[in-house]
Amino acid sequence: MSEILTWLERLGKAFALVFIMLLVIAAVFLAKNEEGYANLLAEYAYYSLVISVIIMIVVIAKEGDKDEKS
Repeated sequence: MSEILTWLERLGKAFALVFIMLLVIAAVFLAKNEEGYANLLAEYAYYSLVISVIIMIVVIAKEGDKDEKS
């Protein structure tokens, strides 16, 4: 179970990193007056953030269960 939690935590961090990168790229497109692409990238960035937060909540909840059992 510990290996799965470690893998999930890394996955959550990866989605957070994708969020940051997409948001920076969206800002660049917005600076170039490409609002359509910027909005689309920002939307994907926020989806990535939501996925990251959900994964991290699951990891924290499972770690809390593990601590209570000890």
